[in-house]
Amino acid sequence: MIKTYDFLLTAKRDKNFRAQMDEAVSSNTDCEICTDMHRLTFSSKSQTVSVTAKSKTSPFKENIIPKKITYKALIKMLDGDWNSIGPDDITDLL
Repeated sequence: MIKTYDFLLTAKRDKNFRAQMDEAVSSNTDCEICTDMHRLTFSSKSQTVSVTAKSKTSPFKENIIPKKITYKALIKMLDGDWNSIGPDDITDLL
């Protein structure tokens, strides 16, 4: 089962985690936020977040397809507005 976007479910349940994500998007600095499964790497310069497995040895590594998501798409995802995400807003990380 693919778990690439499961961090969004955590953000919906955990207000502190959601606040951390909102702060990362609105700040002008780079940062990382980790969950049990994910490593979210925020880049202020490119206005993107990279979603990867928390570590190379994570038991979920095979279930998380690395993605790069624009900040604007991430906000739309967090707000449940999936239909207005553009085709270039989410790309595979190679």
